[in-house]
Amino acid sequence: MNNNTIQFSKYFIEIPKINANQYLLLRYILMTIEKNKMSTNSYFIERNLFDLKDVELEKLLKKNIEVSIKSRVDSSWSNFHVINDIMLKKDKIFFRPANVIREIILKSTSSSELSFLKYILFNGIRHKQTLLLLDYLLKLKNYMFKTTVQNLKKILELEEDQYKNFYALQKSIIDKAVNEINNKTSITIEYSIVRKERKKVTELSFKYYTKRLN
Repeated sequence: MNNNTIQFSKYFIEIPKINANQYLLLRYILMTIEKNKMSTNSYFIERNLFDLKDVELEKLLKKNIEVSIKSRVDSSWSNFHVINDIMLKKDKIFFRPANVIREIILKSTSSSELSFLKYILFNGIRHKQTLLLLDYLLKLKNYMFKTTVQNLKKILELEEDQYKNFYALQKSIIDKAVNEINNKTSITIEYSIVRKERKKVTELSFKYYTKRLN
C-alpha cells in the first residue's frame, strides 16, 4: 500500500506503507474498537481470523504500525504507534490501542465526513452512500435490521423527494453500495424487500456478517 494522508479540520494523518496482513490486522483492530465502545482500553480479536502459523502471526504482531499526525494550525507533528500492547494468548489476540486512536474512532463526527476509521477499513470506496451505510452498520448492536425506505434515505443522506421510484433508488444507490461493501470490505451484506403497500416498496430487511479474510 502507498502512503495515505487523510485531511481533517485540524490535522493531517499519514499512514505508512504496510503489507496485506498488517492492513488486515489494523482493520480488525479498528473495527473492534468501533463495534465495542468499552470504558476500558483493553480489547481482543479472535486468533482464527488469520490463516497464519503461530510463528508467522507472532512476527506480524511484533511489527507495530506507526502513524504520523500533523497539525494544520501550527504545523507541529508527532508519531505514535497504533497499538501500545498486543499479546497472543491461545485463541485470542489481546491489544491496547493508543489513546489517540481510541479518541479519533470514538469521537462523534459528522456522518458525511470521511473519518480515519472509514478510510482504513474501507480503503478504495469512493461513494458517499456506501460509507454512510457502513457507518450505520458498525454502530448497530445486531447483525440484522429492518428499515423503511424513508428512513433508509435519511441514513444515506438523501432528500425525501429523491428517487421517488424505489427501483431507481435500488439500482442507483442501494445495489451500488451493497456491491461495493461486498467487494471491497471485510463485510458481506444482503437485503430483501419485506413490505409493500399498493405495490409500492415501503420496508427493507438487511443482514450482514464479517468475512474471514485470507
